[in-house]
Amino acid sequence: MDALVTERLSRGDWIAVALRELAEHGHNALTANRLASVLGVSRGSFYWHFRNVDDFESGVLARWRERVTDGTIEKVERLATATERLEALVRTSLSAEARLERAVRSWAMDSPTVAKFVSGVDAKRIDYIRQQLIAIGVDQGDVDIKALILYWASIGMIMRPTTDSTKSVAADTVVRLFT
Repeated sequence: MDALVTERLSRGDWIAVALRELAEHGHNALTANRLASVLGVSRGSFYWHFRNVDDFESGVLARWRERVTDGTIEKVERLATATERLEALVRTSLSAEARLERAVRSWAMDSPTVAKFVSGVDAKRIDYIRQQLIAIGVDQGDVDIKALILYWASIGMIMRPTTDSTKSVAADTVVRLFT
């Protein structure tokens, strides 16, 4: 039975469960034994889908980036103005993915490999914000520092362990400070 389940499981299934466990329980929950138990399969299934732990972690981080960075940018790109895109970007970043963002950043504190990956994601996000600020007409001399501050203000709001409604109001206010 386990062999049939293993064949039906995909690499994506493992990664989806890993992202959920990461958001709910932190990076220490990302063990082959724990994830196999959650999936109801043997630990061998893990090695069927991943060459090693590094391959697994790379897959988890790539999916995180696709979900919370690439997917978000793709979604806000549909909006008409750069101001709307920035406001939506900040509001979206404060949504349900905040727990996952906090968990990945916590993981980065314990892993130089994860920290390097998160740094690359940060650079991509900051560059996107920078492009939107330029489109709004922010002075070239100020755009880099404003993009950085706007990004870190957003990350700071995400890292607050609260679910209050002031985050949405704060998101629009923060964007208006820079536009």
